Amino acid sequence: MSASESSSCSGFDFSDQDQEVKWIKARRYKMPFGKYKGRPLCDMIKTKKRRDVLKYYLSWDKLRKRTKDNIVCALAHYNEMKEAEAKRN
Repeated sequence: MSASESSSCSGFDFSDQDQEVKWIKARRYKMPFGKYKGRPLCDMIKTKKRRDVLKYYLSWDKLRKRTKDNIVCALAHYNEMKEAEAKRN
């Protein structure tokens, strides 16, 4: 993992070991199509606009399973981080 990838996509932690493995893989997954082609999911979940795009992609019938699974994992990770932050405040 490069230093830039580590700094832009780190800072997230899971208590559940199985989910952590999935997030470790999903955060590096790069969008294979569209306006955000080549952008890793760890960057895609940072803004509401991009999260909305990911949610829209999930509505596609022909979305490949691998892409769908990675998007679902990334959005779940974002939701968990948001809930954890709300509990701290």
